[in-house]
Amino acid sequence: MKILIEMNHSVTFVTSNFDHGKKTHIPSDQLLSTIGLKVFRVPGYHKNVGFKRLLCHWVFASKLWLWAFWTKWDTVVISSIPPEVLMSSIFLRKKNLLIDVRDIWPDALLSYNNKSLLYKIFSRYCQLIYKFTLKQAKSIMVVAPGFNSWVKSYVKKHSIKVKFVPLGFRREDFSPLSINKSDADYKFCYAGGATPQFDISEFSPSLGSKRGLVLGDGPLLDDWKDLFVKTHFTGSIPRDDALNMMRKSEVLLFPSNPFAQLPNKAFDYFSLGLPVLLGDDCSRATCYLLELRKRRQKINSCPDTWFDYKVLEKENITKRIINIIEEV
Repeated sequence: MKILIEMNHSVTFVTSNFDHGKKTHIPSDQLLSTIGLKVFRVPGYHKNVGFKRLLCHWVFASKLWLWAFWTKWDTVVISSIPPEVLMSSIFLRKKNLLIDVRDIWPDALLSYNNKSLLYKIFSRYCQLIYKFTLKQAKSIMVVAPGFNSWVKSYVKKHSIKVKFVPLGFRREDFSPLSINKSDADYKFCYAGGATPQFDISEFSPSLGSKRGLVLGDGPLLDDWKDLFVKTHFTGSIPRDDALNMMRKSEVLLFPSNPFAQLPNKAFDYFSLGLPVLLGDDCSRATCYLLELRKRRQKINSCPDTWFDYKVLEKENITKRIINIIEEV
């Protein structure tokens, strides 16, 4: 947004006053009015799956549509999460629609192994929204290469451009590959949600009795505490604090999830330069990324730097996104 404004584009960023990660409302004093920012107040929720979450999304989508009903946009850029807001965006007055696919529903829920009637209804609900909305796009960006086949299952028009734009790593987080971690405070560390999507239970046979560190919160936390008896559980903490604590570990855990093909966690792990212990069923894209730096170091036989991977650095990726927006 900042770069677009600096390039003399007129930009409006629309968001809500609810933090979906922490499941709390953002205090009013942290939502200072700035040019180009529109904040809608919405009801909150505590569970990732439930009616209250759907209500939160539909309230936001409705307010977006009503607020922008009389406004004509050259281009509307929107994330495919949540699908309800995507539904709203296609009715806005605009010339072009650019969709950013950062996750795929209901596929991501397959990790929960939920075959209940509610799950089946939600699956059909998502499928109908995507079938109606994705074909309206002028261009689609995907954050994982495997999402291409998912998009093609809904989009038949060859005129819609699908471009791969990964999430990327922050340059300031990048560290040279670690060689000796004998002085580490913890044998292992996991950073992320304690959910069925990323379940570290598969590591318990080998690491359950080791000194570990878990950064994050979620419904599986109590089960993990029984499996990893010497592990320190911090709960949710600020990102920068989490990165500093992760550096104190010998190895980082990346549990199995073939459906989360290239999440932010993979890029955070990549940038830290620590060894990563992969689960038995991680996606090929994740495995490739987390092995990339070790392979490059063996080939080059010298310390790596962030510049060696500039194509995956967030600043560079942001410029690519700007180019795609301007093309649209």
